[in-house]
Amino acid sequence: MNILVHNTNIIAVNPVDTGDQWETSDQIIPKNVAAGAVIVDATLPSDYAPGKYIYSAGVFTLKPVVVTAEQKAAANASIMAKLAANDLTIVRALVENDTVRMAVFKTSQAALRAQLV
Repeated sequence: MNILVHNTNIIAVNPVDTGDQWETSDQIIPKNVAAGAVIVDATLPSDYAPGKYIYSAGVFTLKPVVVTAEQKAAANASIMAKLAANDLTIVRALVENDTVRMAVFKTSQAALRAQLV
């Protein structure tokens, strides 16, 4: 399959070179806008989606996911709420001397803490 690559960005799949531009079923890319872009023959990953991969030296690589400070804070707040809710359940297990639930609790809490970013 032909893909149009500019630097490492995949900008079109199955483009047709019409001289001054590349065309696909849904876009026209003037060559002067994407100077240096090249068409390469490559097999796309099965889970390819626009913007998901970069292409360099014959290799597709997943683009790193950028997580904002707000997203980290929201994720951490959710995890902290789960930790607090779990703390309430362990009190009952301690009162009832339920060692099985206490062991599950410790594992669960450790897994949640590991997710904090």
